[in-house]
Amino acid sequence: TDYSETQDSTHSGLASSTLTIRTATLGAGSCGTFGAPTTITGTPSQTVASGNCYLLTLTGTDNVGNADSVSTVVKVDTTAPSAPSSFSFGSLTNAYFPGSGSTVYLKGGTAGGFTATASGATDADTGVTGYAYSAIAGSGWNNTAGAYTFTAASPTGSGSVTATNGAGQNGSAASFTAQVDSSAPTG
Repeated sequence: TDYSETQDSTHSGLASSTLTIRTATLGAGSCGTFGAPTTITGTPSQTVASGNCYLLTLTGTDNVGNADSVSTVVKVDTTAPSAPSSFSFGSLTNAYFPGSGSTVYLKGGTAGGFTATASGATDADTGVTGYAYSAIAGSGWNNTAGAYTFTAASPTGSGSVTATNGAGQNGSAASFTAQVDSSAPTG
């Protein structure tokens, strides 16, 4: 909304209300150095590009030179983060993780649990702010933010994980396997 000031016995009246836009590069959620301002006149539609910051400043000036400004920064990130590139599994109860890969092994016929942790997703513009963990299909499976539990009847299943960036966009999913092992070793 433009500035306003009506000329009266104590006010000189509005001389101008000017809107400017400046552009900078967006990286890891932070804006670089803003370029020179460009004045926006009328109500044109603005073209923005992903990976940029836009500093919009509205300045009101009265006829004797008093001025006031208000500014806002708009960060544009329309690209989704990459998929997670690796998994680790901890808090193992009746479960085993060999230390690499995307498979966690479960002792068949018993209840237990594990915590899945995804990592390695990237987002150049606003960074990765978190990961979302899907449910595993089948009876007895439960998941709370990557902490999975299973019952003695739970089958082998797979879960998926997506990364979320600072703009709230979810990326592609990466999958892991929860493999039931009900066989004793052979001698």
